[in-house]
Amino acid sequence: MRCFPIGSRRAWPGERDRSAREGFGQVANIATVATAAILRERAPRGCVTAHGLLRAVTRSYGRSYCVPTWSYDDYPRGCIYLQRGEKWSPTGVIQAWERYSHLLQALWVRWYDDGGDHDVIFPYPTGGYTEREWCRYGFDRVRISGAAGLGADLEKDGWYSEGPGTWGATIRGSYLAGNDRCDLLVEHPKLASPTTPARGQACGSGTTFRWAGDDIPAALVRHERAIVAGGAAVEFRWRGRPTRVYQRRGDRWWGWYLDDWDNCVAPGWLADLNQRAARGRTRRGTGPGV
Repeated sequence: MRCFPIGSRRAWPGERDRSAREGFGQVANIATVATAAILRERAPRGCVTAHGLLRAVTRSYGRSYCVPTWSYDDYPRGCIYLQRGEKWSPTGVIQAWERYSHLLQALWVRWYDDGGDHDVIFPYPTGGYTEREWCRYGFDRVRISGAAGLGADLEKDGWYSEGPGTWGATIRGSYLAGNDRCDLLVEHPKLASPTTPARGQACGSGTTFRWAGDDIPAALVRHERAIVAGGAAVEFRWRGRPTRVYQRRGDRWWGWYLDDWDNCVAPGWLADLNQRAARGRTRRGTGPGV
């Protein structure tokens, strides 16, 4: 998330010390990589595991690169979900495919490079990183707190009061986001996400959150400046859970992206979900692909 003013990448506090201590040398761009491994129709349970896939995707570097690992095995839906860090290129995706291609139908990858602004998504082996597209995430509700002076304007757009200074609206839409799960910014506040906690990014001293750059619907963008000036918190939700959060703490705004596969609405990913559902491949389960 680039809440701070756009510019050259700055060294993080403690980054050089950690680099020397762990043998990183100069820290490369850190990519947070979320992978959904789609099992072949007749792949027996246990033939490929979350542990095995994590070993495969981290083989070249020997471990996840600056991002905590996370995994979930949703065998009832024929899918294994992973999170880890990469540098420079999706080498781990290629290595996992080389090791398990006889058991996998595809590897779907959501990739956030901390040198950029937004996640991309691509399937492997078809497409691959060279044919990536921007990854969009859905929301169905928005809540604003501490914005008592906005009531009249919000009511005109269909918002309703949830209490003094708090307004909610059922708004369906999607946006672009940069889901960074790097945990080097230890002094930054964190919020829970569906995988590992997300560190907040300090927003700059400007008058907007730069929502237009994230392609957030105009119905929300037109209230953005007033929210920044007089609000205390903003929360986007998808089916009840927070997916994008802003909070004013002291004299500074902080922002978090908390998106995952459950609110991913990239056309290619949704088409793949629908095709697997039509074949009866997806069954009841509780994983992030619900």
